[in-house]
Amino acid sequence: MKFSKFLKDLLFTGFSQVLVLLMGVLLVKIMAMVLDKNSFGLLMLIRRWLGVLQPILTLNLALSLIKFVSTHKESQAHFFRVSLGIVNIIFIIAMAVVCILPKTFSFLFFNGFQYPLLTIIFVAFTYSSSLFLLIYSFFRGEQDMTRANILSLEYYGFPVLLAALLLVVNFGNGYRDLMFFHFLYTVPVIAAAFLYFRKNNLFALVYPLKFKLKEMAGFLSYGLNRMPSALFLSLILGFPVFWANRMLTLEVAGYLGLGVYIVRMMEIFSTPFNKIFMPKFSEFTVSSRPEDVKDKSMIVVNFIITFLPPVVLIIYGLSRHLLLLWLGKAFLVALPTVQIAILFSGFYIMYAIIRGILNGVFIFPYVNIISLLGLAGTALPIVIALGDTLTGVSISFGIGLFMLGISSLYILVKKLELRFPWISLLVYAIVSAVVFLITVVIDKSLVKVISLNIYAEFIILCVYRFLLLLAVFFLFWKKTLWYSELVKRMHVKRQGVQ
Repeated sequence: MKFSKFLKDLLFTGFSQVLVLLMGVLLVKIMAMVLDKNSFGLLMLIRRWLGVLQPILTLNLALSLIKFVSTHKESQAHFFRVSLGIVNIIFIIAMAVVCILPKTFSFLFFNGFQYPLLTIIFVAFTYSSSLFLLIYSFFRGEQDMTRANILSLEYYGFPVLLAALLLVVNFGNGYRDLMFFHFLYTVPVIAAAFLYFRKNNLFALVYPLKFKLKEMAGFLSYGLNRMPSALFLSLILGFPVFWANRMLTLEVAGYLGLGVYIVRMMEIFSTPFNKIFMPKFSEFTVSSRPEDVKDKSMIVVNFIITFLPPVVLIIYGLSRHLLLLWLGKAFLVALPTVQIAILFSGFYIMYAIIRGILNGVFIFPYVNIISLLGLAGTALPIVIALGDTLTGVSISFGIGLFMLGISSLYILVKKLELRFPWISLLVYAIVSAVVFLITVVIDKSLVKVISLNIYAEFIILCVYRFLLLLAVFFLFWKKTLWYSELVKRMHVKRQGVQ
């Protein structure tokens, strides 16, 4: 059986992202064992600040690389060198400022003056992560998903090895362990990146200074125009954690960071599509008819409506068992946050899928509007009414995710003039509700009838949920547009691939 390149990329990307997900789960598990609660909170803060600072350091040019490398193949290396040169200049300035005022930035990032060395290491870590992002985006723009996925596995697998090393070489001090971890994560990545640049003649320290900005106006403006969306999105994910660190406690910030981390892990359902859709839809706008773009987009809408709701509700019922197996009883206090994160993650997945289409099809940055609405949905309830408890901040985070998903779906349907499938939405709302009620009834019955250890319970819960989804597949999903498209792409004509 032959497969189209699109389907091969989709399957391999999906498989690699599952591995990345498992590595992320293992990494957090090990770090929770190594670090105390406050140091774990610092770890979560670092993750969220990384999301805020990376778009600033890169000027969001990683997104420009994906777009322009896929449509301007003759200038690929030029675009990369310009991006790298800009990132280098910004990093040199940023590092100089932070080294002059380390305690000031320590208070800004971590709400304390006692973390100056961690602050400097964190800035270098952000730079190393940005170098990875540039290379990864370059591969995505080339639509070389094999190299992109291998690079991703290497980058996210390396810290798991470092965390395992901490279990052996433990300083007995969470703060020192955290600094040691990020230092060893940063230096090899920077070294490997510059070896790659040198080998492929891509090195650039201040390359942009050699060229007039007019020559790069389209490339630079594409990323810069979407920079607000990157910042707004990072604040949607980061504001609850930052607020908790300032107004509640560092430990609570860690619990909220865990909820955000779970949402990012749930993004596994959208990542294969999002990583391929943007360069693919960029090509569609050049080589295809407008009707083709509409047809492909309609398939995506069909997938969102029919697949996501039952799957998310199935996983929601496993929240307690997942948290216990993952991090143990010590983190059960974070269960409401975990449940809310899983329940509303479907809306984030919806946004993540649609974002790739909007960025690929339209020059206008609709994602800025979407992410601003999401930020308002998160920040306003926290500031006005819900910011004094862990559960209240978690609910506000869920509202922000809801705004992200609904507004992105509305804009996609409105701007492409799609016929929204209201009947399918109603049918799958009923299907999802029935599936959820079945899981609630069976879960309660199993608890009353069977007394097993948590591992056996989890296996039983997963098995019957799998059978339930199998029933949904045969009764409903086999009739969907996305399944028909999947079957079609599994049978590619010998003349070439799609």
